Amino acid sequence: MANIHTFGPFCLDADAGILFHGAEPTALGQRAVALLRLLLERAGEPVSKEALIEAAWPRLAVEDSNLTVQIATLRRVFEDAAGGGSWIETLPRRGYRYVGPEVVNGESPAETTPPALALSDKPSVAVLPFTNLSDDPEQEYFADGLTEDIITALSLWRSFPVIARTSTFVFKGKAANVQEVGRELGARYVLEGSVRKAEDKVRVAAQLVDCETGHHVWAETFDRQLMDVFDLQDDLAKKITAIVTPELEHAEYRRLLAQKPQNLDAWNLVQRGTAELDAYSKEGNARARELFLRALELDPAYCKAFAGVALSYIRDLMLGHAHSREEAADNALANARKAVALDRSDSYAQAILGMAYIWSGQQEEARLSFQRAVELNPSHGYARASLGNILDLMGQSEEGIAMMEDGIRLNPDAPNMRHIYTFLARALIGAHRYDQAVEWARRGTNADPGNPNAQYLLAAGLAHLDRIKEAGVALSRCERIQPGFIAARADWRPYQDSARNEHILDGIRKVRQQL
Repeated sequence: MANIHTFGPFCLDADAGILFHGAEPTALGQRAVALLRLLLERAGEPVSKEALIEAAWPRLAVEDSNLTVQIATLRRVFEDAAGGGSWIETLPRRGYRYVGPEVVNGESPAETTPPALALSDKPSVAVLPFTNLSDDPEQEYFADGLTEDIITALSLWRSFPVIARTSTFVFKGKAANVQEVGRELGARYVLEGSVRKAEDKVRVAAQLVDCETGHHVWAETFDRQLMDVFDLQDDLAKKITAIVTPELEHAEYRRLLAQKPQNLDAWNLVQRGTAELDAYSKEGNARARELFLRALELDPAYCKAFAGVALSYIRDLMLGHAHSREEAADNALANARKAVALDRSDSYAQAILGMAYIWSGQQEEARLSFQRAVELNPSHGYARASLGNILDLMGQSEEGIAMMEDGIRLNPDAPNMRHIYTFLARALIGAHRYDQAVEWARRGTNADPGNPNAQYLLAAGLAHLDRIKEAGVALSRCERIQPGFIAARADWRPYQDSARNEHILDGIRKVRQQL
C-alpha cells in the first residue's frame, strides 16, 4: 500500500502520521490523520462510519459525534488553507466520501521525505513509545496514543526537529539505552515515559534525557482521573509538550555557553538571544537584540530572529526602558510583521505579532494574531494566556480569565508567564474577585520582584479588601522600584470599558487617601 498521498497543496505521509501543507506540518491529531488516510485510499468511494471509526478508534466503542468532530476538523484545515471545505462529502446515514483534488499515491523514498522531518544541524528530539505498566494490556492503546500525540504536538513548536513516529516506534518493547537510541536516530535528546492505570486513575511519568551525557534534563509525574480517555490523552500531551519545549531550549542554551562565540551560526545566536531576554533587564534586552541582528546578517530570512528583535523592543516597553515608546512600538510591529511574513505557520511569531499589536493599540488585530497562534499550536501556553489577556481587555472578562488560567496551567514556570500573573490579577480585580486577584498579584511579585505593576495591582486588590496597611506597603514598594510609576498610572486606561479602569484606580486612591 502506498504511504504518501498528495492532493492539491497537501501531502499526507501516512507512515509518519503527519499532513503537510506544502513543506509545513499542520496541527492535526492522529485520529484525524487516520480518518484522512482511509478517505484518501478510497478516494471517490463511499466509506462507512463503521470503517472510519475502526480506523481511528480501533477496537473501541465510541459515539458517532467523535467522528463528526474529527471530520469537521479536517474540513476546517482544508477550508483555511485551500478553500477546500467541501472536499469531504457527507453521505447521510452512510458515511463520508473524499471528492477533492486528484490523489496521487506513491512510496516515500528517503529523498522525498518531507523536509520538516529531515535531520539537520539543529539538535533533534526523539519521543520513544511510552511503556504500559498496567496489568491491563488494553491500556497499550492509551500509551501509544499519548506518544503519538506528543510527537505531533512537539513538531508544532518547530524549535527542534522531531524524529518521525516510524523511526522511534522501532524501539517499542525494547530495553534500549538512550545513548544508543541517540546515535541510531541522530537525536540529541530523548523523551521517554510510562503509563500506569489503577482503577479510575492513571499515572504518567515522563523524562527528558541528554543522549550525549545520559543525564536527565527534566522529569515529572502526572496523576489524573481516567474519565474520558481521549480528552485525558490530549490534555497530557499538551501539558508535557508545553513543559518539555522550554526545558529543551534551556538545556541547549547551557550547551551553547561552552561554545566559542565566533563559531556560532544563526540558529545558535537566536538561542543565545532568547536566553538573554529571559533576564528581563535593560542590558539583557540590548544584548539579545545584538545577537538577533547578528543572526539576520547570517540569515536575512530567519523568522525567529525577526521575532526576537520584535520581542526585545516589547520587553523594553514592558519594563519602561524604551527611549521612545512610539519608536519602540513601531520597531516591534515592523519586525514582528516581517517574522510572520516569512513563516505564517509559526505559532511563536504569531504570538509576538499579537504582543506588538497590543503595544500599538490595535486590540482586534492582537486578538486575531493570538487566536492564530493558539490554532497553530494548542500547547503554546503563553499564546493561550495572551489571548485570554486581550479578551479581558476587550470586555470578555470571564472567557479571558479562563484562557489565562488555562495557559498558566500548561506551563506555570515559564519565564514569560510572570507577566501573565499580573494580567490575571488585573482581570480578577475588574471582575471583583479580590482574593484571587491578590493571590495572583503576589505570585507576580514573587516571580518578578522588580515589576512595579505587580506591586501596584497587589495594592489595588488589597485596598478593595479593606486591607489598607498591606496595600500601603505594596504601593510604597512600587514607588521604590520605579519612582514616578504611580503618578504615570493616573492616566492608565487598559480597558475599553472606562468603569473597569476607574475601579482599579479607585483602589489606589483609597490607599493614598487613608495613609
